[in-house]
Amino acid sequence: MKNAKNFIWILTGLVSILLIINLYLTLSTGYIADGLKIKAEELARPGEIQLVAIIDPSCTDCFDILRIIESVKTANVELTSQQIIEYTDEQAQVLIEKYNIEKIPTIIVTGEINKEGSEISGLEEKSDALVFTNLDPVYFDLSSKEYKGRVQIQLITNSDCENCYDMSTFIDAIKDLVSISSEKLIELDDAKELIEKYSLTELPAIIISGDIELYPETASKLEAIGTFVGEDLVLSAKLNPPYWDLTEDKALGLVSLTYITDESCEDCYNVSIHKKVLENYGVFIAEETTIDISSDEGQALKKKYDLTKVPTIIASEDLKYYSGIEDVWEQVGTIEKDGNYVFRELDLVSKEYTTLE
Repeated sequence: MKNAKNFIWILTGLVSILLIINLYLTLSTGYIADGLKIKAEELARPGEIQLVAIIDPSCTDCFDILRIIESVKTANVELTSQQIIEYTDEQAQVLIEKYNIEKIPTIIVTGEINKEGSEISGLEEKSDALVFTNLDPVYFDLSSKEYKGRVQIQLITNSDCENCYDMSTFIDAIKDLVSISSEKLIELDDAKELIEKYSLTELPAIIISGDIELYPETASKLEAIGTFVGEDLVLSAKLNPPYWDLTEDKALGLVSLTYITDESCEDCYNVSIHKKVLENYGVFIAEETTIDISSDEGQALKKKYDLTKVPTIIASEDLKYYSGIEDVWEQVGTIEKDGNYVFRELDLVSKEYTTLE
């Protein structure tokens, strides 16, 4: 009986302990859940910030700071105040000095800038604020009091060369990469000083001056096809024939094609396909002539160039002005003593041709 009572007491004690533990766990879980809920709510709560933009309203081509303002607004923040002030204002001058601002336009963000869950990317932390410092040109440099990133372009041409490469299309491409503040078109007769200054030998030519170095990626690509003369970058059309050679005083890169055909061969391949191939390499075809191999002129060409198969083509020596063409031509034909190019590997094109005796 006594043992039974002791068992009951022990059992009652164990149950009481379990109830206490359960109560503790229940309360603890509730406290933890409440804590997690509060933390989650705090993370979700937008951080309260204030924003001041400092601008130069007279600079119409300066970096678009409104894009950065809109980017800030996409973060988990509540913008409680926003100001846009001119850099000459007294308030702006105080902020410029306080945060050591070197370029404008810029923005200064204060408030809960370090709140977890409300991080703002792309800004530099300075003291109690976030400041936008990663400006692309154009911007106003406060130390030199100058606008940085403006580029000037001069295009020198010879209007007498109607078939010369049109470098204005190249300028259009540059405009997408840098800020052009001025653009001038100068005719050959009015460009003697520039031709001498930059030692130009071909036209058209582009002279790029100003702050091109502030566009390092673009400057590097342009330098690969041009030359720096002092701080200016010079691009000539030599890589894009036809162009006007100032030394020879004539256009170079005007290629003439002579098609040697066999009128008696109805199944022979269409020799004009060579024109399309050459044009794909950027070659400008200025003149085309067709000569039948049976004619006196055809027989003369057969003898002169030792032709063994037709139809074929003979390209004039101006083909040499096109970069890379000679390396390609060595695989398909010959370069003759007079400079002309003769296509000989007809099997690469078709099996339908005439073998000459």
